[in-house]
Amino acid sequence: MRTIKRLTIFCALAWCITADASVVRTPVSSIKPLMLEALANGEAHGVLIGAIQTIFEKNFKTAAPIEVDVKRIGSHRQPGCARLAMTTRQADVVLPVQSGMPPPRPTTMEARYQIDYCETGGFPQGEQRK
Repeated sequence: MRTIKRLTIFCALAWCITADASVVRTPVSSIKPLMLEALANGEAHGVLIGAIQTIFEKNFKTAAPIEVDVKRIGSHRQPGCARLAMTTRQADVVLPVQSGMPPPRPTTMEARYQIDYCETGGFPQGEQRK
C-alpha cells in the first residue's frame, strides 16, 4: 500500500514538472491564480487539476496534464493591470469523430491568447486603443 501511495505522489510531482526541469508547474483549479502571479512576477506556470481536468479527460479522452503558461507582455496606465499572454496545452487529445471521416489520431493541442487583466480580478478601465 505504501508503494502505491509513493507512486501516486511521484506521478503527481512528475505532472508538475515539464521536460524543461527549470519550469515548476503549480497545480491550480482555475487560471486566475496564475494570472495574478504573472502580474506580480512577470510569468507563471501551472497545471489544471480538479473539475476542469475531469471535463477535459471526458471530452478529449486523455488524462495528460493540462499545462498553462502565463506571461506579462505589456502594461497599462492603471496600476496593477497588464497585458497577459496565455498558452494552454494538452497532449494526446482525441478530437470528436466527424461523420464520414476516419477517427482522428491523438495529438497535442495548444491554445494561445492574450488578455488585459488587473490584480483586482477585473479589467483595465478608461483606456482606449488607438
